Amino acid sequence: MGAGRARKEDPVSASAGVMLRKKQGDAVRAGDVLMELRADSADLIPSAAEVATTAVTIADTAPAASALRAPMLAGGNV
Repeated sequence: MGAGRARKEDPVSASAGVMLRKKQGDAVRAGDVLMELRADSADLIPSAAEVATTAVTIADTAPAASALRAPMLAGGNV
């Protein structure tokens, strides 16, 4: 659901979130911290970590700039 909520009726948690420590295309090595997960309860971290790991792909080469990022890299307006 987001913002630390399981249901839309749940209160929003201002402390819930993800702190990204690496950006797309950054070089990484074993043991590097890619992101920090934040939650009001440590019990929520394992399920969030499971989802978060599916958002990351590590490869030998940097990815091409995505269509969304291309205007920002080129100095255009977004």
